[in-house]
Amino acid sequence: MSDEELQELFEAGRLEKGKDSFAFQKVYDALNKEPEHHLPAGFADRIVKLLEQKQATKSGRVELVLAVVGGIFTILTLVIAVIMTNFKANLGFLNGVSSYKGVILFGFAFVILLQWLDKIVVRKKESI
Repeated sequence: MSDEELQELFEAGRLEKGKDSFAFQKVYDALNKEPEHHLPAGFADRIVKLLEQKQATKSGRVELVLAVVGGIFTILTLVIAVIMTNFKANLGFLNGVSSYKGVILFGFAFVILLQWLDKIVVRKKESI
């Protein structure tokens, strides 16, 4: 007999007395008892938090590996394209930009200032 058939006979009260009925009675008695110990408050929340952290760490590693592999393939593709096309760099367009040195320096300084303000003001408010 399968376990399901034995269980149905036991629940119907038609299972012959013997070691099978004794075993089923023991299992049912054990399942009907309240546990002797209780888990601390927030136990389930801590387990979920640990699982989320583990998942985030694992997915972070996968993303890092994919980013590195993608970067390597991009550089490799660039090198192959340069070799196959006999590319020669011509930076003559930068001659016209030389008269705007002040504007370019101001732009760099402004971006650095904005990053510094973001770090001091905005991110402090987010952590509060």
